[in-house]
Amino acid sequence: MTEPTTSERDTGLETLGPDELTRAALRELVEQAHGPVVTIAHRADRAAVDAATNDTPLKNGLREAREALEARGDEDTDGLLASIEKLLRDGRQGVLDGEVLHVWPSGARRHRTAFEVEGRVEVGDAPLVTPLLPGMTMAGAFAVLGLSQGSVRLLRATKTTVAEVDLEAHGIPTEVEGVMTDAERPEVSAHEGGRAGDPAVFHGHFDERFEEVITERLFRQVDQGVRRLIGDRTPVVLAGIDKHRAHFQRISGSLTVLDEGVGGDPGDRRPDEFRDAAWPIAAAALRAPVDRALASFGDEAAVGRASADLAEVVRAAHTGRVATLLVGEGLRAWGVADGVGVDALRTGDDDRQPGDEDLVDRAARWTLLNGGEAYAIEPDELPGTPPLAALFRF
Repeated sequence: MTEPTTSERDTGLETLGPDELTRAALRELVEQAHGPVVTIAHRADRAAVDAATNDTPLKNGLREAREALEARGDEDTDGLLASIEKLLRDGRQGVLDGEVLHVWPSGARRHRTAFEVEGRVEVGDAPLVTPLLPGMTMAGAFAVLGLSQGSVRLLRATKTTVAEVDLEAHGIPTEVEGVMTDAERPEVSAHEGGRAGDPAVFHGHFDERFEEVITERLFRQVDQGVRRLIGDRTPVVLAGIDKHRAHFQRISGSLTVLDEGVGGDPGDRRPDEFRDAAWPIAAAALRAPVDRALASFGDEAAVGRASADLAEVVRAAHTGRVATLLVGEGLRAWGVADGVGVDALRTGDDDRQPGDEDLVDRAARWTLLNGGEAYAIEPDELPGTPPLAALFRF
């Protein structure tokens, strides 16, 4: 099949924020992006006043990518890089602490990260995913779900970012009145003597049982609607009075709701207050898979279900054996692998030879493709010999 030319290719760049950096998004990237694939990763300064501060590393990466493509003899280099050129011309919005861009003949994606990214440029047959793996743990995304009868709020957050979601725009009710039929709808008023905006309350002939039924109806619709927005793996911290948090936990069947929550009235909090109150709870949940893997590594390795041997782990990733992969941040190992064996393993950029690829990244890609989990941690946390370690399914 003939590759599309510049005029035929969609040069639009799909931009994903920190809260959209998920395992599913990474797996989709690996499934869709096929060579030649350009990866440009660089640090950014969210507080920069001068746009050139963040444009310069991207321009340098673009130049390096162009040279690498030309050295490979790839055709239509201009077309492949057109989306990044357009991004620089039009100006970037929402720059945070880092960016990772991937472009390939049929698509382009830009990840804005809430963590610093090591500067890196690669051209190969697959996208680099290891620059994004820190976003799977302590820089990862979580959600805060504020619950009350009169105000349901959803915020998508990381440690340093937060954005409130317009639930009504997605067809998700935000108060009990929104789930009542005309026949059920009671007169609702603010608390006697309360101020405007206080939560609505039931009164008249409607008893506590009716209130519980309607509240449950609201929470079930919220549970299902929020799952459509954030999936079933994003940690969710509930905010609200104890009764409402307990009620939602009892009926929720599709979200990863954390046991600990944030008390108080969710209607009066600013988004950043939500994030700051929920972060310690979310941080423990985001880190938990790594801690479990580290704690069990020794016992699993003793019976052949874990390894820190790079060649063994790369082979296991290809065959779908890797359940959890841990890689040391910033570590690479160069060589050639075909899924059966690893040839000419080299460490250090100075030892890299033509035709080599980063085998750490290869292990991460195949782990994700086969439904496993991949995380980046500090190199000195790795069990065994760097640059990686894995727990196997079998």
